[in-house]
Amino acid sequence: MESIGANTTFSGAFLKHLALVTMLIDHIGVVLLSEMQLLRMIGRLSFILFTFLLAEGAIHTRSRLKYGLRLFALALISQVPYSMAKYSETFVFDDLNVFFLLASSVAMIQVMDLVKGQRFEYIYKVLIVAAFSLVGYNLNIEYDFYGYALVACFYQWHGDKGSILVAVTAVTIALLPLFLIFVDGIKIPKAVFYSLHEAIGLISLVFILNYNGEKGRQIHKAFYYFFYPAHLILLIIIKDAIM
Repeated sequence: MESIGANTTFSGAFLKHLALVTMLIDHIGVVLLSEMQLLRMIGRLSFILFTFLLAEGAIHTRSRLKYGLRLFALALISQVPYSMAKYSETFVFDDLNVFFLLASSVAMIQVMDLVKGQRFEYIYKVLIVAAFSLVGYNLNIEYDFYGYALVACFYQWHGDKGSILVAVTAVTIALLPLFLIFVDGIKIPKAVFYSLHEAIGLISLVFILNYNGEKGRQIHKAFYYFFYPAHLILLIIIKDAIM
């Protein structure tokens, strides 16, 4: 990783590596050390980073179709280790891993582009995010509304640091608890607690807002794609070995 000092900016490689490390820490907390809540708190940084990187990927990829299909293929591959890590079952159909969210977010961005420049553009885009959120919610895709809303914010206000800061913060501490209360039917105290827990991830904006737009020194592309299922499989093996 890059050294952190005064006036530091961060490359795409740094953000990817930070996202992977914090995700790994989070999943160690889920699979192996559930009593250590600090690990889950550190892990909150990873999801916001991944949604930012997804939006960046959709902007810079040569083919969104191929990009989305790669993510969808990875989602299918990852569902078995995800199910085993979270539920100790081979395949769970009613809880889909986060790569289904990321893959479908590429499609959402493509649909958002169809209404760009139209008279009621922002209203249409809100409806598009709502539609994808509704589908994601009914399919029980991990993070559903929260994920789609974050991706939409990073894509819509790409390069506008002030708007990203306001939008992502508002989604996390205001819209997320409202969604949990009025859609999920979660009681107010629990919904507020959950949103505050996720709000720890806003620390990741320190790195995102200092992104320098450069790729940086990256590992082979396959590493980033297969890290997710591979690390889950490794954690499952370790869990089985120590239990």
